[in-house]
Amino acid sequence: MDIGFSAVELINKLKVDLEELSINGEITPKVHEQIFSLRSFIETFLYYFSKGANAERSTDSSELFKYLLENIQTDNPIKYNPEIGGHSSVWAIRAQRENCKAFIAAQASDFNHKALHYTPEHSEKYLQWPHQSIQAESKQQHGDIEEPLDIHLVFEYKEGDEILGYKAPRSNRFYFVDDPNGASLKQMETYHKLVKDHPHIKRHLFGGYQLMQKLEYQEVKERLEKQEQLWNEMRQTEPGHMIHVEFAHFSNLEFFKLFDKHVVRQADSLGMNEQELVLILELWQYKLKDINQARDSKPTIEFILEQLRKFFILAKEQQLPLSRVHLHPYGSFLMCYDRSKWEDAHDAIIKSSMATPKFCKMTDKLEEEHIDNYDVPERPKYIVNPYNQQDLIPISRDNLTYQFDLNDDITCYMQFFLKCRTLIKTAGLGDTISSTGFIYHEPKRSE
Repeated sequence: MDIGFSAVELINKLKVDLEELSINGEITPKVHEQIFSLRSFIETFLYYFSKGANAERSTDSSELFKYLLENIQTDNPIKYNPEIGGHSSVWAIRAQRENCKAFIAAQASDFNHKALHYTPEHSEKYLQWPHQSIQAESKQQHGDIEEPLDIHLVFEYKEGDEILGYKAPRSNRFYFVDDPNGASLKQMETYHKLVKDHPHIKRHLFGGYQLMQKLEYQEVKERLEKQEQLWNEMRQTEPGHMIHVEFAHFSNLEFFKLFDKHVVRQADSLGMNEQELVLILELWQYKLKDINQARDSKPTIEFILEQLRKFFILAKEQQLPLSRVHLHPYGSFLMCYDRSKWEDAHDAIIKSSMATPKFCKMTDKLEEEHIDNYDVPERPKYIVNPYNQQDLIPISRDNLTYQFDLNDDITCYMQFFLKCRTLIKTAGLGDTISSTGFIYHEPKRSE
């Protein structure tokens, strides 16, 4: 479950405790490898907040997490929104809204049942969620373990928000979890066993790997190696499977290397933001020194396209199966793909951009006053064609969608999107964009 709230409002409520903290030393933005105290939390948060950078971190202290949760929910509680959280749950909801039938391996709880509209009648058409089989298999694999509900704290902030003298250069969020269940891919074997009973399922979305960073290195290594083996078996048994992996924020370099080796390099498609793209390129080029250093949160379009060009060159040189990237940088979306493996992406990128209004402050019924909450962000007059540097692609006032080639094999669509003046939340936005794009982007069928 995601609990979203205003970061400004919560940290204002903690003012007295933070003032006491500052007596023993100035509070300064910097990344702490372990977050076990209020100081290590607030300084790590301020670092990413002041950069406008997305971040997802796990606490090393359940007491700290409980302290923050209590300040949100009790003793003059602040305004917060409990919503379904987690990659698979967000994807499943999106798929159902697009009249797709989703097959999900997620934690079962009363909250999730309600949020995912889980009823026998509804699920017969829209949702396969064999959580009883998952629980039985997990018990056989891992023993009888009582799993509390995973709660994620989502510190939301808007461009221009100010906290402790620091200003956010763009809207984003800081995702903070306690992760009581260990995030050890408990459903993995069950998922792949059940997929065999549903041979029509060929499109798979995976995410949430950053939550494994609290586990011991050897355990993570063994679980990811097992997943790679199961992916290979699935592809060998029945061709045509396409695997999409959603990136996230990583704070441990050794874990990130495992994630690259056993997940990224085995995927067909990736969803990520502009900072995550830079991270994977630095790793591939042996330039990654500090994984916790925030990258530019507002790079130019030309810079992003150059990074994408390098990405596909390096993927091809390393003979990786990667053939598609759905990038969601600030102000636009980019979908780049190998034309020999994917159909045209025009509809997919437009429909993925149309999935974002649910994150704006509005009701389900569109009213005239809601229009004032939308804005078309400032756009360049043109972009340089990455395939032909001498060619300029003019950006029209009346068009938000552009197509061009990145190289001989790769085509890109760029979609500028309507910007919300007031956001309800940003958490889950990337997942919603990527899942909708993946739903509508058809792979080419093998002859």
